[in-house]
Amino acid sequence: MQQSTHNILFTRLAGITRQIRDALAANNTEAMASLNREHKEIMDEIRAADLSRDPQLLEIAQQANSEVKELLRDLKEMRDELKNKLTGHDNKKKLAATYGKFAGSRSVR
Repeated sequence: MQQSTHNILFTRLAGITRQIRDALAANNTEAMASLNREHKEIMDEIRAADLSRDPQLLEIAQQANSEVKELLRDLKEMRDELKNKLTGHDNKKKLAATYGKFAGSRSVR
């Protein structure tokens, strides 16, 4: 019984994590919100379940762990990409403001 509970939880975790990656790639915020709630619920269930030392669960637990790590890697890449875009936008605004001040201070002779 305990093995099947853990097996089901880790299988669900891996599946939800893949769905989150798909929703993230599709920029589907509604699905992301729903899947994030479901992911949290599964993680809470895993934490609440008794610790299992069954070696047969190792493979499915490693698969779920791998899926979560891939999702984290994707999120970090997206965060860094967004940060770079925002930094570039900020720099363009500063350049425009500086140019505007410079152009405005020059008088026509």
